[in-house]
This record gives sequence, C-alpha cells and structure tokens, in this order.
Amino acid sequence: MVICPSPGWGRGGGGAYNVYIMKTKMLGAIVINEDRCKGCSECVVACPVGAIELTGLKINASGYPYATPSAKADCCTGCTSCAVVCPDGCITVYRKKVTVDEPNKGNELIKEGKEAKA
Repeated sequence: MVICPSPGWGRGGGGAYNVYIMKTKMLGAIVINEDRCKGCSECVVACPVGAIELTGLKINASGYPYATPSAKADCCTGCTSCAVVCPDGCITVYRKKVTVDEPNKGNELIKEGKEAKA
C-alpha cells in the first residue's frame, strides 16, 4: 500500500492534502469450454462469489446443459476453485493483479492517527 499526498507536496504551502491509498486487488476471468462441460454443477458449488451458474437452458452438442459465467462474473477473484473441482477440466481461470486507489480514505486514517496497513 502506498500513501501519496497531493497537491502541493514540497511547495511549503501547508495547505490541505488529498491522500490516496493504493491497494492491489486480484481479478479473475472465467472461460468455460461449453462443448466439454457435462453440467455436474461442481463449479457452481465451489465458487465463493457466485460467478458461475448452471441454468439448464443452454444445451451443448453432446446434449448436456453447461455452466456459464453469471451476472456476478465481474466479482471473480481468480481463486481457481471452480477449475480445480471441474472433473472434465473445461474451466480456465485467468488472473490479473490490479491497483485500486481509494481517494481521501487516507485522510481519515491521518485524522485518527492510524497507520495505513495493506
């Protein structure tokens, strides 16, 4: 985590600062091979954030309903639980670390005299 004061840093103005707290967050993207999926729903149960669903409305070429990313797919943390439990190996999870800044959150920490922790 990085605490960075802005504007006026080093100018001797002594004015108010906006403090940003930079955090890293892991995001994931799910890719499901629909042709190999047999609709066992193990991935749906294993996903801690509900990023996968099995509606049964879509059928693959083999006649099985297959899992699809749900409306919550953007909440995927990239934990790979779904891919680990998939007996057919039809789920691939891509992970990406992103930096998220929280404007003015640091100002509250400074006022309270707390140290920012990651």
